[in-house]
This record gives sequence, C-alpha cells and structure tokens, in this order.
Amino acid sequence: MPNTITLNETELLLLQRQMEGDVSGLNYTLESTDVRTARFTGNQSGHVPSSPPVQETANYGTIDSIKFHVRYEGDDLEEERNVMLTIYSDGKLNCQTYVLPKLMNKVTEEANTISQCSDYLTPLSELLEYIDDEYATRPTRDRDDRRDKIHNQFDDLIEHYFHTEHLSDTEIELYKSIIAKIGIVVCTDGVPDPSNTRQVTPTSSESLPIDDDSELKEFFEVYCRRNDLNGSVDYSNLVDHFEYILTRDWSKPLDLIQDMDNVYGN
Repeated sequence: MPNTITLNETELLLLQRQMEGDVSGLNYTLESTDVRTARFTGNQSGHVPSSPPVQETANYGTIDSIKFHVRYEGDDLEEERNVMLTIYSDGKLNCQTYVLPKLMNKVTEEANTISQCSDYLTPLSELLEYIDDEYATRPTRDRDDRRDKIHNQFDDLIEHYFHTEHLSDTEIELYKSIIAKIGIVVCTDGVPDPSNTRQVTPTSSESLPIDDDSELKEFFEVYCRRNDLNGSVDYSNLVDHFEYILTRDWSKPLDLIQDMDNVYGN
C-alpha cells in the first residue's frame, strides 16, 4: 500500500462514483493565458457539472478537487446523515463534520483500489495535450475548436451506446476518459483483427460515429504516432472492438477495466 495517494481528474471522478456521492463543487486548473483556476459550488440537490459554465470549463481544464455529499451511517449512537467530503488531487481530504474512522478508511480503501487501475484512468484532457503542439503556430480558436470536436465525438459515442438520461454528467466525463484510454490500448500495436481475438466478433455495424474522416480515428492515429506506439487504425476493425467494449456492463467501471485489461493488456 502506498504511503501517499495522489489522484488525477479521472480518479477523482471515479472515487466520487464509487462512494456514490452527490457532487456539489468542482475546482479546475486551467491552461489559459487569462485564467488559471475556476471554482464552482452548488447545493447538494443541484446539478453542478451540468451547468453551462462548468460544461464550458470541462473541455479546457483539469479537475483538481471535488466536493460531494455521501450518506454516513454512523453507529448505534449516531443518526444517518449526509456529510460533505472534499477530496484533492494531492490526496488531502476534508470532512465538514466529525465522523468515525470507518468512513475515512472507506475512502482510503477505494482510492488504493483505484490506483491499481491507473493505467486506464488517464484524463482525456491529458491525452489531448498534443493538440497544443500540433496547433502551436495557429490561432487559439483553432486549437479550441479541435479539442471541442474530439470531446463532442466522444459524447456522440457514449450517446450511441448508453442511456445517457440515466447517467450523471460526471459519469459521462469519467467514461470518456476510460473509453479513450482503452481505445489507445486497442490501437497500440495496430487494431487487432477481430477474427484473431477470441472475445471480439466481427459486426456488420457501420453506425458508429467513427468513420474514415472522423476526429476520433485521427485522435487515435495521432496519439499513437506521437507516442511511438506504432499503432494503425483500421476503421472496420476499430468498429468491431468498440462494439465489444461499449456493450459491456459499465455499471462497475473497476470491474470493466479489469476485464479490458485481461483482453487487451500485455
């Protein structure tokens, strides 16, 4: 067990999901010449992540702390109540009221389990850092437009497979990062031929929002090329793999990541 715990944006979102908490605050670190940080606060019953200012910020910033309410059962002498936790990317934790150690132990347990899956939890914002280099000599609006298009196509991919009306906005952001990283793993040595992969079967589906000119196909190609992964993206094979990946049971992301690691990991 590590002596210290650090959590990136995706790991913070996954921790909140594992704790079944209701988000009431998000702090972002921004890569902007004008603004460096952004802080959003709301109430327990609100929908902070879905508010327009937060959605606009999500594409250009990285969450460095998350505030959420969790149900605290206490013990025989304590009544059940909601308590607010604030978790920071450097592993610091703040609780608004006194609680028994078992709640803090639960947070630590979940954080340590999440850290074991860190290879699949790279934030999408980090995976898109190459855009700054690719568009270094072009106007900022071109860079922002490129990033927006990729985010939008990942949104379309989730919309295609998930009942998004049943997902929170933080779950969608979490899934986008996980899907992106699994896709990179699939493409690392060239997209495998489904006929050579026991778990994946060829499909006749051509309805995915990934085509030969799509932003996602280029995203995987550029990422692999820039990171010397020697990956090539065959559209028809990629469709088959995403069909397999996105029709899995996503109700337990940690279990799904383990499943994907068994299929695609080295």
